[in-house]
Amino acid sequence: MFHIMCQLRFGAAPDDWRWRTNEGARVHPKNMDTRHLFYTTRLIWNTVVAPDFPVGYVSGRAFGRRYTPEILREAMLYCAAELCNRDDLEPRQEGELALMGKFVSEGKVKLSGG
Repeated sequence: MFHIMCQLRFGAAPDDWRWRTNEGARVHPKNMDTRHLFYTTRLIWNTVVAPDFPVGYVSGRAFGRRYTPEILREAMLYCAAELCNRDDLEPRQEGELALMGKFVSEGKVKLSGG
């Protein structure tokens, strides 16, 4: 699998880093199934990272207070990095990731900072 988001070369999540799921489980991105990983990435993109440049379905769901914008940006980068290692993305998912990458490469979206 190859798309623009992978060209950005995000760093992998440290071994001790965990995403806290909606159910309260703590899981490393490499241990998340691809579907969950993709939807987590897209939800963070649409709600925190680039609400002015939404991709795919926008649920309108909000994150709790424990998730600061900085934590969510970090999580999205770690999840996106892991998605670059997956070979089971659906074409629609690859297309949405490519669109995210396009917005970043065109300078419309910054992946760091506030």
